[in-house]
Amino acid sequence: FGPSDALTHVGFRNDKARKVQADEDVNQSLIDKNDGTKEEESKCDIFKPLGQDMEKLFALDNTNEIPFDTQATAILNIYCYPRQHPSLKSWGNWFGLSSFKPTTPNPNPPTPVDNMGPRYAHHRRFEVVKSEDFADSRTLVRAIREVAQLGHCLAEQEVTPRYLVFVNPAGGQKKAKSIYDSIVEPMLEQACVYHDLVMTTHARHAEEYMIDLNVDRYNGIIVVGGDGVIHEALQGIRKRPDAPAVLKKLKLGVVGGGSSNGLAKSILHESKELYSPLESTFMICKGQTCSLDLSEYKTRDNSYISFLTFSYAMIADIDIDSEVLRCLGGLRFDLWGAYLGIRLHSYAVRLSYLPVSKERNADGVELPALEDPVPSSWTTIEDDIVLLWVSQVSHASATIMSSPSSSLQSGLFHIKLIRRKGLSRYKMCKWLLSLDSQGSHMESDLTEVIECEAWRLEPMSEGSYNNLDGEVVQSGPIQGKVLPSAIQIFGRSTLQDLSNPHLGSTS
Repeated sequence: FGPSDALTHVGFRNDKARKVQADEDVNQSLIDKNDGTKEEESKCDIFKPLGQDMEKLFALDNTNEIPFDTQATAILNIYCYPRQHPSLKSWGNWFGLSSFKPTTPNPNPPTPVDNMGPRYAHHRRFEVVKSEDFADSRTLVRAIREVAQLGHCLAEQEVTPRYLVFVNPAGGQKKAKSIYDSIVEPMLEQACVYHDLVMTTHARHAEEYMIDLNVDRYNGIIVVGGDGVIHEALQGIRKRPDAPAVLKKLKLGVVGGGSSNGLAKSILHESKELYSPLESTFMICKGQTCSLDLSEYKTRDNSYISFLTFSYAMIADIDIDSEVLRCLGGLRFDLWGAYLGIRLHSYAVRLSYLPVSKERNADGVELPALEDPVPSSWTTIEDDIVLLWVSQVSHASATIMSSPSSSLQSGLFHIKLIRRKGLSRYKMCKWLLSLDSQGSHMESDLTEVIECEAWRLEPMSEGSYNNLDGEVVQSGPIQGKVLPSAIQIFGRSTLQDLSNPHLGSTS
């Protein structure tokens, strides 16, 4: 297996009376709640449990009270998650009866990453030769972790990270809790990563939690849920007085568990990974990070941070009005889209935007006040539209590549616009049917694409929503600008130098 597929861990097994699982982790993953009452040592010391056992042994006055066998065995666990090779499937795969798990390395030349299958668990377990000196074992484990590019456990980094994990059990088809229990929690334990769990119980729970969070306790936040929970967490950060510092300090990890999961899919797409909760968790455990553009939006009374899309007219109407069918998961968008495609309602708008300049400011552009006219360098359009869709990343959902030309750190908005003039219901329904994982809708003559660094929308008729990252925000005029490379996310970017053996270890 390739070295980049491995996570490593050493545990200790007792062969007699001591009731300890053979694969028991060295580090405790779920720790005290965020009340600051108990601080645990976060050193990534794989031999600490043995030392604790010996201290207990020699502290006992009565040897009859010894609750364990002093003859312990050291076990080396190597947790591997290789990608399935397409040429070595078992016959059962054709009937959906089994999954591919090879027992020998593939003798064929390496296959391009894009052609590889999904990751799967194929772990290794070894008994360490008995010795009183564990120096060689320490060296071996650290070497494996370094070759595997397990960023937080490299030799020069002493402290294990601690993440805050939000799980939204009510999102989408209500699978987030089972994803956490079966995938996220075990893999974080395998990677020796501490985390605290917050199970959201009501709307805006993540936002409220982030406003008062002691960020000094954490190195990052992980969201197991849909894009709405990410939106809430970012709004909570925005309302903090130290928001810029928090965005620089905390890394963001996303495991899709909602209806759309657009950011989770976009990260995996750019990282050249297939889409699944296991792949997302694998990227988090590896600790590799890259930059993600955010954006700042302003309405008459409020401001927001965004990471995904803004929509108005048909896409917004489909997203928001289909909430009554949330129990159907992603199917709700298809059903409501068919209805609105036949209805074909249009909206009068004024759209202004700042075209891409040759010399772009690394810190972004300055927006004019919303009540002031746009500068002369901006371009303005007034027309009746059926659809307005602004993207910052490649995917609006796990199944729809809304903007193939977008990347995690392009520093641009990509606006898709469809005007009402000359548009038939047949053409609109055909366009909606072309929304797929390949971005086929971009080939349609109906799609007008605008690249810009900032934009403003002024609705001239009522009836639709300002839909930001799947959440309704204040109606009326709205404008936005890009915040280039505003936060670090767990993933790999096509703009990074992947030949660096320590990629992401110091991000």
